[in-house]
Amino acid sequence: FEMPPSSTMDPYAVLELQRGCSEGDIQKAYKKQCLKWHPDKNRDNEEEASKRFILAKEAFELLFDKTARSEYDRKKESERVRDEKQRERMQKADGERKRFMEDLERREKEFADRNKKPQDGGSRPKTAVEKRREEERARESFEEIRRRLEREVNEEVKEQQEVFRRVRDERAAAAAAAVKPCPLLKVEWRGGDYDEKRLRHLFTPYGKIHAVTGTIVKSKGKGKMCLVEFESGESAWGAELESGKEGEKFKATWEVEPEKIETRREVEKKEEKDEETNGGGGGDASNGANLHEMSYEELMASLIEPPMKKVKGPNENPSWKEDI
Repeated sequence: FEMPPSSTMDPYAVLELQRGCSEGDIQKAYKKQCLKWHPDKNRDNEEEASKRFILAKEAFELLFDKTARSEYDRKKESERVRDEKQRERMQKADGERKRFMEDLERREKEFADRNKKPQDGGSRPKTAVEKRREEERARESFEEIRRRLEREVNEEVKEQQEVFRRVRDERAAAAAAAVKPCPLLKVEWRGGDYDEKRLRHLFTPYGKIHAVTGTIVKSKGKGKMCLVEFESGESAWGAELESGKEGEKFKATWEVEPEKIETRREVEKKEEKDEETNGGGGGDASNGANLHEMSYEELMASLIEPPMKKVKGPNENPSWKEDI
């Protein structure tokens, strides 16, 4: 058996195990140490982590090899017993007895060293060859197990890194989406012929345009309209003052103001509530609908068929007029 480089290490202490532990305990302990001291998880202390990682590998190789582990345990137990007996003998010995014991131990050591040397220079018996082959097979077996455990550790580290990366990206995307709303401008006209190309040409100087809807014919032939949506975060103030440079004039009003979530309809609703509080006439509650909570169909319907406002006629009788 070939001892690992760190011959003075205690493999049980390295893997935090007790003598008599099972093979399953050894695998779990090795995997735990690999996860704890993996270089990718200890960027701030890579040198110490690398040493610990190598020690864990050496301890696993020693303990998982049954022959090596048995030899290690036998040797450690022999050393423990020998040291214990040595202490007892030295405590009891004095004078000549102490010298006699030291001489005896020296002779025992010399005898043991002589027995370790080859008895002859001939070829080894067949049983020794077979034993060596068995040791090689055992080593290949636990090498495969060690590689499998290290692959599992690397996969777990990659999975953890992927989870952290995904959470980071999701938070960044959510933060970016919640930064600012898209300014939305409503353009209305009666007789002119404004298409997407002309409207883009007129409103591009005020900010980058995200989309322009097709022309919508209002109910009862009350003119036409479309929506111009600017990119999120664009400061497109001034676009509402545009009225067309040639031909039929148009009117532009904000549905969603730049860098502001509150819509024009919400402002109207607040004004109507203030009038009700001060004794004024009531208004249609639907005027304050939040455009961000409406579907596309609801938005189109609310724009094509605007709410009715109550207006007093010359005879004080209430009449109704469409809000254009």
